[in-house]
Parts: sequence; structure tokens; C-alpha cells
Amino acid sequence: MSTNFEYLFSPFKIRSVTLQNRLVFLPHATFYAQDGMPTEKIAYYLSERAKGGVGLVIMGGTSIMWNSMASPGQFVASEEKFIPDFKRVVEAVHQNGSKVFLQFRHDGRESNSSLYRLPLWSASGLSEPTVREIPKEMEIEDIEAVIDAFARTATNAREAGFDGVEIYGAHGYLIQQFLSLESNTRKDGYGGSFENRMRFALEVLAAVRNAVGEDYPVGMRINGDDFVEGGLTLDDMKIVAQKLAATDQIDYLSISGATHQNIFMMIATMYLPLGTFRHLAVGVKEVVDLPIICANRINDPVQAETLLAEGAADLIGMCRALIADPELPRKARHERIEDIRPCVADNQQCVGKQFEQIPVTCLQNAAAGREKDLGIGTLLPSPVKKRVVVIGGGPGGLESARVAAMRGHEVTLFERNQELGGQVRIAIKDPSRDELGGVVRYLSKQIQKLGVKVVLGTEATSEDVLRENPDAVIVATGSLPQIPSIPGVEQDHVVDAWKILKGEVQAGKEVIVIDGGWGFHQCTSTAAVLADQGCKVLIVAPTAHVGAGLDPTNLTPVYMKLLSLKVEFLPNSTVKEIRGHSVVIANGYTGQELVLDNIDTVVFAWYNCADDKLYFTLKGKVNEIVRVGDCLAPRRIDSAIYEGHLAARAL
Repeated sequence: MSTNFEYLFSPFKIRSVTLQNRLVFLPHATFYAQDGMPTEKIAYYLSERAKGGVGLVIMGGTSIMWNSMASPGQFVASEEKFIPDFKRVVEAVHQNGSKVFLQFRHDGRESNSSLYRLPLWSASGLSEPTVREIPKEMEIEDIEAVIDAFARTATNAREAGFDGVEIYGAHGYLIQQFLSLESNTRKDGYGGSFENRMRFALEVLAAVRNAVGEDYPVGMRINGDDFVEGGLTLDDMKIVAQKLAATDQIDYLSISGATHQNIFMMIATMYLPLGTFRHLAVGVKEVVDLPIICANRINDPVQAETLLAEGAADLIGMCRALIADPELPRKARHERIEDIRPCVADNQQCVGKQFEQIPVTCLQNAAAGREKDLGIGTLLPSPVKKRVVVIGGGPGGLESARVAAMRGHEVTLFERNQELGGQVRIAIKDPSRDELGGVVRYLSKQIQKLGVKVVLGTEATSEDVLRENPDAVIVATGSLPQIPSIPGVEQDHVVDAWKILKGEVQAGKEVIVIDGGWGFHQCTSTAAVLADQGCKVLIVAPTAHVGAGLDPTNLTPVYMKLLSLKVEFLPNSTVKEIRGHSVVIANGYTGQELVLDNIDTVVFAWYNCADDKLYFTLKGKVNEIVRVGDCLAPRRIDSAIYEGHLAARAL
């Protein structure tokens, strides 16, 4: 057992509950509910992190009332009829050795009135910029009903067997809406002075404590700073924390920051630094004698241990890192740091899916959300050892090779380039996206440890493959860039984005980057790289805005960077023709044409086409053959990894 984590793997007590270590799987929405009811899926999902060795699991995405629901995938815990379903979740986590708390909330003006045709409730009748709906200013009887619902939810949580509860008072939800002058303009006893605005939070806390008794852990998640004009600052939240602590009714504070108005900070992507909210945890910890959970962009155990050793926090909250690798705690404890699958904070499949109200998965971890079928302990040795050839060393091919080798097959991987990684190697040419390279570093290390034979710098032919006498072939040859067939694209100064990112073409001073409509990083990263090189860049996109394929946590930092580089945008537009160094652009609504002259370089960040020639050449010549990822249909990293994982399992 490792002795390098003196703090991280030491026990910690919260009132009557002792945790086996200081790692906390943070609460978050999963969209795994069905009509408010916890499902088998959430039980497997949470218990998987317990199997991986985390000390505390906090179940989130739970509402106290139906008019608090922001999506149909949330749980409702205030009704007794759901207690047996929550109990099954608790039992699943307990069976795997972790403690489990329930976090619950009222979303207030962050809810979605269209779900149940109920008006939003808030401290005042002020809309929130992202929801853009006027809520009802809560009457006293509404406030009393919400406080009662908090208490009933806490009672039900204890009855279901949860080891503790956490009141959600952060991120612009209802409790914070009462606290902040930005959202509370009331004139009664719940508005105006700081003491009045604290009243609701204190009454909720008192009701919850009264409901669960003195021996039961109760925590609260609060912001350390809203980072919103007119919102709560760190100095404000220090006072809030002191007021909460002075009640002697609360056992810990979990510190976060930001609201939905700046959600790119709330759930920080790779564009923001590691430990984004460390200073907030430190600031609150300085003024209260309560255990503090620090969270956001803490994605490896060494970083976590350092925070604990420095006294920045008492507990470390991880969410996306434990979605990416549920076994992070156990691997760290047993000195297997290099085997941890790192979260790269891209947010495509976790946070990004929440905005689409699609159940959470993971960019890299194919088992996320499918733990029952693909989780820990389900990958078994194959009864028949096979010779497997994988063609392509991008994410799909690497995951195929990793899983096939883990099952005991003899695996050879061909890669046409001199290094592994496929299109990830191109994507990280944008320095802001460098962390994405963690996908390749992890997979490359794993196949090396598993003894996969890797042949680099070889464009595999059907003869090369058949010479290996394979029992099975997985084709992961990816995709290739293309340029649309419009007049003028045959000219030398018209290139695809790959040539720019790979440094094969030096662009001129005046550049147009054309988005084919996907609206993803290919276009925006290319524009950023060019602008960094001193080019004057205009992005032309057919969508209503540039970057239409990016989720809000990515879109804002991407825009901030592009605008700082003075990149210009021309949305709702398409390129019709390139006449020498003049580019003809048509408005997508009116068809009105605009001619831009003296353009030195035209770059197409267009859709790719599947590189499937080798697959069809081999089809029918080997016993088993399957293609995965972009050579099946050009998409994103998560699809390639998921399909590669399933293909190797099926061998």
C-alpha cells in the first residue's frame, strides 16, 4: 500500500459518520431518473465509484418539489413513495464500502416551467439571463411550503438509509437567490438587509436539522464567489459561512463558485486552470471551524494530496475525474498513478449532455452510464485466445487494442504515422486544447504495458494484415478532411484545416476560416492558431452563431479567446465561390451576396469523410472484421472509444 498519500487516505469523521478516506464523489445531475424515481442505472453508477474506493458518494440531481425541476431526468425525494427506490441506491453503495449522502435542492428561477406547467418560484420576480423567464415572487406560504419540503426530503433521506444529507445552496439556486441582492429585492423580512436575506437559508437549515436529529450529518454546498456583477463575493460568503457555522447545526461546507450566468467557471473546462476554486475554499476555511470540501478541476490524487497537505481543505471533491475513472482512489492507493484514466475537462459527454437533457456518459470511459454491463469486474478473459489486428492508432484503435489485450488476445496495431493519437494529435496543436492529449497518453501507456505489438509509420495494406494471419480485424482508420465542391477551391491558397494545424501550410495575412456547419473545435481552434500567428481572421459559419456545436462551458472561453485575438465572425453565411483572392459569401436567409477581396488564404474546417477503403478491401477475407469510429462515420472521440471498447469485448 502506498505511503505517499498521508492525508488523502486517512479516515475523516463528519459528526457520527467516519469516512474511509478524504475523497468525495461530488453530487451532479445524471438524467438517470424516471418520473422522479431513482433507477437501477443510478444505483450501478454510484456504486461503481464506491467499488473504486471513494470515501463518500453524494447523490445529486435531486429536487424537493415538482416545481423545482429543471429537467425530467431529476429525482424527487420529498415523497414517501420513492423511499424504497432510494433505499436500493443506498444499499448498492454500502455493499461496496462507501458512505453515501443525499444532496437536494429547489432550483427556484433556474427551473423549467414547461415540464409541469407550474410557474417558477424565486425570492423576487426577476428573470435569470440564461432561463429568461419571470418567476413568481414567493409569498410567505410558498416559503413555508419549501422549507417544509426540505425537511420532508431530509426525513425521507434518513429513512432510506442515507448516511447524511447536503443542502444545495450554491450555483444560483433558490437558497442563493434569497442571499443575493442580484436576485432578491424583497421588502419584507426575507429581503433588504443581510440578516433578512440570510433568514431563508437559516430556516431551511434549522428545519432539516430538526427533521434528522442531532446525531445525523448535515452539510451545505455554497458558493465562495458568484463572479457575477451585483452577486455575492468571497467577502460576502465568508459572512454567510460564519452565520451558518454559528448555528451549530451544520457539519461541513462544500465550496464551489459561479452561477449559470457564467457556467463555464462553475464546471470548468481545460481552458481554466486546475484547482479553479482553491482560493475560495481557503478563504472560507480561514473564518470557520468546519470541515471544508474543495472542488472543481481537481483531477488527480497528487493534486488532491497537495491541497490537503497545504491545509486548503479537509476533503477533496471530485466529479468528472471519478466519472472518467471510478478506480482512481484504489489505483492511487496501490501506487498505480500511471494507470489512472485522466479527466481532460473537455465536457463533451458529461456536462455537455446535460444541456441536451441526455443521460451523462464520458468522453473516455465507455462504461460510464453502463456500469451494469461494462463496469468494474465485467471485462472477463476470452475463452479463446485470438490473433487480433487493429488498424489505426487513434482513440478508437487504441481502446480496441487495450480491451482486446486485457481479454488475453494477441494484438498487433498498425499506425500509418510515426506516433500514436490520430486526430487528437492534430487537435492539440491549439495550445488551449493540449490537455486533450491525456486521452492518447493514457491509452498509449496501457497498450505498452499490456504487450500490444505496435507498428508505426506503416500504411497497412490488405497484404500486411493478412500476413499476420488474424482471427479478427478491427479497422479504425479514421477519416480524412474534405473541401466542398464549389467554384475556385482548386486554387493553391485554398486548404483544409488540417494543413494549417499540422503546420504544412503557412497562411497569409488575410484569412477566412469556413465552418462547414458542425460548429465544433475544428473551426475555432484553427482560427485561434492562425490569429496567434498574426493573421487577421474571419470565421464564416452557416449557423446562427460561430461554435454552434460547443456546449456553454466550452463556448464562452472559446469566444473570450477568439475575441481577445480580434477574430471576427460572420454567421448565417456560406461561401458560394472563390474568384482568385476574392471570396463570394451569401447570407443564409436572404441570399444577398458579399464579396471580400484581398484574401490571402481560405481555410475549410469542413466535415470529414470516412477513410474506409481498407475495410472494404478486407471484408470477406477474414473471419471477423469490424470498423469503429470515424471510418464507420466521422464523429467525435467518445464515439470512437465507445465503439472500439464494444468491438474488442465482442471478440
